[in-house]
Amino acid sequence: MITYLILTGIVLLILFILHIFPLERKMEKYPLVYIKKRPNYLDELSNNLALINFGGYVLEEIHGGKGEFGYTVTNPIPIKPGIGYLTYFKQLRTFDDKEIRYKYLRTTEAYNIGDDIDEYEIIIDNEKVTNLFVCPFYLTNSTRAPYGLKIIKDEIK
Repeated sequence: MITYLILTGIVLLILFILHIFPLERKMEKYPLVYIKKRPNYLDELSNNLALINFGGYVLEEIHGGKGEFGYTVTNPIPIKPGIGYLTYFKQLRTFDDKEIRYKYLRTTEAYNIGDDIDEYEIIIDNEKVTNLFVCPFYLTNSTRAPYGLKIIKDEIK
């Protein structure tokens, strides 16, 4: 019996030495704590998601897009994944400086775009105006606005 206890103790000691049982918890297992300690965590996460998804692209307009930029599913607006749509739509305005509101409708795809495409309803002055299509797999948000709209440059992040 004593031999069994000694061998068990030695095995446990070896396991701790080899780090099979971690002595401290890693921060990545607790993302809320991690986010609080790193306020720019969401931007980093967004960039990392873009890199993971097809290597991440940096474009103003998607190569091979067909149709009116942003208004057709075959020519969506390239944006960052995660919160990219928030920052893009926040800086999008009409030419008379009216802010737009938006509502997610669905995720779809197009024959000429290799990624998923999100469709948003655009609302100006409480009236549905049009739909815009965005593709959230890019390293940066496009600084190009769809026809009839503009980007407020000083709000680009």
